[in-house]
Amino acid sequence: MKENFISGIHSYCDRWCERCRFVDRCAVGSDEKIATTELQMALADSPEEEMKYALQHVADRFVEIGKMLQQMIKDQGLDYDEIIEEAKDYEPPKPTQVQKHLEKRAMKYIKILDAFFEKHKTYFVPEKVVQQLLLLPGDPDENAEQIKNALDTIRWFQFFIAVKINRAWNSKQDDLFDDEDPIQNDFNGSAKVALIGIRESMDSWEVLRNAFTELDDPILDVLAFLDGIKKGMEGEFPDAWKFVRPGFDEGM
Repeated sequence: MKENFISGIHSYCDRWCERCRFVDRCAVGSDEKIATTELQMALADSPEEEMKYALQHVADRFVEIGKMLQQMIKDQGLDYDEIIEEAKDYEPPKPTQVQKHLEKRAMKYIKILDAFFEKHKTYFVPEKVVQQLLLLPGDPDENAEQIKNALDTIRWFQFFIAVKINRAWNSKQDDLFDDEDPIQNDFNGSAKVALIGIRESMDSWEVLRNAFTELDDPILDVLAFLDGIKKGMEGEFPDAWKFVRPGFDEGM
């Protein structure tokens, strides 16, 4: 690993490399292959060709991650083949009722979000947005950027939240890591990233609520739903906010 890289920073980030201030210090985000792939996708002659480049990049990354994992295991003095054999007999723990409830609500949020934008899509066509911008106080360009960022953020975290909640629960129930630090562990880290995604989403919904006053009630319903997930996660992972993410929560 390069000397400038922050070890493990990509494990507890939001995967939004484009907006990350640490992208040059991340082994994943600074990968030149990502830039190459993006260029190939931009120059692609068809959606099919664009998808081909994207899938090839994903496949290449899995190969590289596999090699990195094998090297990490070797560095720890462990036998990779032996670990693979033991993993074949591993049975994941059964989810608790609380876990099922929170994961179900996180998945429901995905559908709620799609339903919201489908039902109110006329509000988000360019002409309607321009009309709305003229009614808002302040600079129209700045307001437009805020609305765009809010929409991008909401969509970015739409699936992310459910994925991280699932990972947090699975990690918490995994008895392979019973000797982990009570705070600095994977389930707290994953839960914190999920909570950050919820917080960012709620802040963005507030931006839309202020911009589109006619949608106040349905947006309040979405906010209440997200707040329920947030409180549920904070109740089940009380130390999640204490977790120190490499780079992001350290004075680097």
